[in-house]
Amino acid sequence: MRSIRAVGSAVAVLLTALLPAHAEYAPVLVYPTEQAFLAAIAPLRQAAEREPKNAEARYRLAYAYAVAWHLWRLRVISYGANYDRLSERELRAAIDADPNHLGAHLLLYELYQSRQDWGAAERLLPRLLALTRDLDVLSRGLRPAPTPPPQPAPPRPTPAPSPIPERPPAPADARFRAIEYFVIVDLDNGLIYRLNCPELPPIERGRLFLIKWQAIAAGYRPATGPCAP
Repeated sequence: MRSIRAVGSAVAVLLTALLPAHAEYAPVLVYPTEQAFLAAIAPLRQAAEREPKNAEARYRLAYAYAVAWHLWRLRVISYGANYDRLSERELRAAIDADPNHLGAHLLLYELYQSRQDWGAAERLLPRLLALTRDLDVLSRGLRPAPTPPPQPAPPRPTPAPSPIPERPPAPADARFRAIEYFVIVDLDNGLIYRLNCPELPPIERGRLFLIKWQAIAAGYRPATGPCAP
């Protein structure tokens, strides 16, 4: 236990030095202080307050709270003990605004399971399965990236004198999508797969996790190949 806390303290000191003063929220970062976390999610909170009926805005805020709560459970951060309640509140608001929001149902189901609120999870499961229509949707992955239309080959440019290649432009649709961070574990082989993967192999017995490190902490190991998390 002391070693876990010591590692968490070391990570917090390091990230305090590395994080920008006004870092935009990213689920792969650990915010060492609650002040830094609240500053990062401030745009998410403002968006939810500005458009309380915007299901996606409420869902993204809920996701940030849920990630922090799981980090608190792992003793990586010292704050976030009640963030599961804040996440649940935002998720319920998202579902009220859009009853067909699959990401909100997935995250709420995962939250109930993590709290061992099996009754609430069981009551939510029929609606979750109805949204996915059947488990085959989970086997195929969620919302695969659209295939761009073929483009005519541009004329071969004259080689530039500089040996340093230009940085390719960022993708046009590089927005953060919380649902894409979900992973699924094949309980038959203990491997972790990225849920949002068109090449996900068939899984008869699976378990959803909010993010990859949560599944690793539970003792599962990442898969290899195109659906590696």
